[in-house]
Amino acid sequence: MVPKLKHIALFALSMLLCTTVMAQKYNQELDDYAPDAKRKDKFGIRVGMGITRLNSPQLVNTKLSRGYEGAFYYRVNLFNGFHLNPELGASIKGANFTNGDVSYTQISLFNFDLTLLGIIQLDRDFNHNLVIGGQASRIMRSSMFIGPEQSPSFLQLPFKKWDYSAVVGYQFNTQYVGFQLALKYGLRNIAGDFYNYNKASSNNNGQQFIDIKPSLRNVKEIKNFSVELSMYF
Repeated sequence: MVPKLKHIALFALSMLLCTTVMAQKYNQELDDYAPDAKRKDKFGIRVGMGITRLNSPQLVNTKLSRGYEGAFYYRVNLFNGFHLNPELGASIKGANFTNGDVSYTQISLFNFDLTLLGIIQLDRDFNHNLVIGGQASRIMRSSMFIGPEQSPSFLQLPFKKWDYSAVVGYQFNTQYVGFQLALKYGLRNIAGDFYNYNKASSNNNGQQFIDIKPSLRNVKEIKNFSVELSMYF
């Protein structure tokens, strides 16, 4: 699928899922007849986008790329002022490169994500929260684009199957929707055996991975980094 269409389809699906919960007020968690009762647990969805980058001393001319994400979450009220928030979702991350029309210009990673967050209330009304936790990501598909091509030239690059990230962020709740700004920093080197990877281009142009310049065969370290802004319902 063309990258832009893939991104649009993922975002459209997420927004469609959002409509199933838009009828409820986000902060309407207390029983109207027992305002002092314990806050209820909550199931919902979160969608967003942000900027991502692949940090590596061996990748050259690396630039930021646009990323997308969506997740289902279940927030559990463990005790007053602290919630546990597991999530199951998907994301698109990667990086752009300014290496010219005959070399690689983008690397994209499609992930399934399992996230566990602790949410700490910063005020009595649950309007402001501190978020801290971790994320495990299964890299399902990796792709690399050459020059201005709209379809990937190489698929399933030699990345490791799992990535792990630390997450820290801030949440702001309104009556109908919440907003989250989060920083995710990769803790694992996800670069695999780039040196011995030598598959041919997937778009049948005859190009071999070993012929790409600047060479990627010396890539030994890659870590994910992203800043994401999302809405949750």
